[in-house]
Amino acid sequence: MLAPMFIPRRHRRRRLWLIPVLACLLGCRAAAAAGDSLPATQTALAHSIFQYSTSAGGRFLSATAASPDIRADTPTESLSLPPAETAAPSGTPSPSPTPTHAHTTTPPAGSGATRYIVDPDTRDYAPQQRVASGSDEYQHNRWERPYTSGTMDYLPDVDLVRAELRIDPPWIVVTFFASGTRAEGIGRTMYGAEFDTDLDGRGDYLIWGASPSGVEWTVEGVEVWTDFDGDVGGPSPQMTNAPWTGGTGYDQNLFRGGQGADPDLAWIRRVEGGAKVQLGFKSLAIKNAAHFLWNGLADFGVRRPDWMDYNDRFTQGEAGSPLPIQPDYYPLAALFGIDNTCRDAYGYAPTGAEVGLC
Repeated sequence: MLAPMFIPRRHRRRRLWLIPVLACLLGCRAAAAAGDSLPATQTALAHSIFQYSTSAGGRFLSATAASPDIRADTPTESLSLPPAETAAPSGTPSPSPTPTHAHTTTPPAGSGATRYIVDPDTRDYAPQQRVASGSDEYQHNRWERPYTSGTMDYLPDVDLVRAELRIDPPWIVVTFFASGTRAEGIGRTMYGAEFDTDLDGRGDYLIWGASPSGVEWTVEGVEVWTDFDGDVGGPSPQMTNAPWTGGTGYDQNLFRGGQGADPDLAWIRRVEGGAKVQLGFKSLAIKNAAHFLWNGLADFGVRRPDWMDYNDRFTQGEAGSPLPIQPDYYPLAALFGIDNTCRDAYGYAPTGAEVGLC
């Protein structure tokens, strides 16, 4: 019989700690063989190890972390275009893509107004290259600037004198009355309406289209925008916050030139020999809002939805002024060729405290 082998104390200690490890491994194999799955506690442990992410100093991406290409706040709005749609830079209008869908319906014919807004007529002041006192208020986002920059040439097609809104379910038709026509504005002067559907002073939707050349309804040059992150108007809606570049304005393009979830969503045409421009769109474009504040606008100069409101983007010195009584700012500079109306309430009785209310 062989004598027992002498094992030094330090080696005995090393072997002792292996016993529970071996037992655990054998137990795990037995459990796997019996049910082919790990107990809940072991599964949780495995997940927690895998979730040791780079944000915590680890080297593995979390199993539950969102893909880096997907924003957590990506909207689920059904009316959407492919991403990366932004407003065209000033002076370089981009042509609308040719529609690829067959159209099945157009806005209804007819006239009349459910609501209307009257705006100052600057035609009589054009010889003096100015506007009426009080008609242009930089501080309050009210524009009466139907002139070119610097030279102050009058732009009659930009000079809105009236805007009418007609509700004809499921359509909304806005008619724009300008002081005159101008061939150079066709395809460039944008006629549109802003809608504040939560009545907080910020525009939630902008629907506009380039001045058309024909009398038939067309989707060419028509766009529908929304402000997904709610920053139109800056920290103080309607009031100037310039110089402020922290916002993205109308940042989501839902429709452009017939491209979108509904190719018949919005249309534009000229009526009465070009004296009026009509913009017709389905109420779905503003999520079928039952009440809202709205205003009309004509924009030949800047045409940047992502820069609205413009009195947040431009300081008064940068914007210029159409009033010679403001010699420090006169004449118009970066903010020119634009006219908008005051805001009108639809679907509810206004309190009078609404910012920009007529």
